[in-house]
Amino acid sequence: MSRSVKIALVTAMTLAMTVCAEAQTTKTKTAPSASAEQATSTLPGGATSLQETYDDWSVACAMPGGRKSCSFSQTQVNQQNQQRVLAIELTSGQDGAITGVLAMPFGLALADGVTLQIDDAAPGGQIAYQTCLPVGCVVPLKFNADYLANLEKGKQLKVNAVAADTGKPLTFTISLKGFAPALSRTRSLSQ
Repeated sequence: MSRSVKIALVTAMTLAMTVCAEAQTTKTKTAPSASAEQATSTLPGGATSLQETYDDWSVACAMPGGRKSCSFSQTQVNQQNQQRVLAIELTSGQDGAITGVLAMPFGLALADGVTLQIDDAAPGGQIAYQTCLPVGCVVPLKFNADYLANLEKGKQLKVNAVAADTGKPLTFTISLKGFAPALSRTRSLSQ
């Protein structure tokens, strides 16, 4: 097949996809309900979902049921078996408060909870596990303004736990690279 025929085919396919996308967009836009129009206008470019990466953090927004839901998160995976080790997901409330959850792996002493430590600062108080689910054991999180300011300046958040079988302390490290811009973006998208 000659080069000009290939270019013509690619151009025709691109044009066909554009026309199909335009037709779908036009269908979506004709006579939208007030809630649908409001939902699509709350994310940049009228999107109904959004996903962005800020170094080690991901920002995601979706519009389930026409209601905007935005969060930023980080997931760590064991490179040998591709299983998730831990995940943290945070959201910005209407009042600016940051709340979220930390999903820890199984095999930890639940009664001991976890402590959080930014870089080499002293660990904070014990935070109890809320429940265990098939994805891991969940720790609820809520950060005040002072703690958030320290997270934005920090390099790593250490999660200290205790192994259930040995009683030995374990430390999981969450990178804070990209935390500040991910927090800022989530806050702006959540408004």
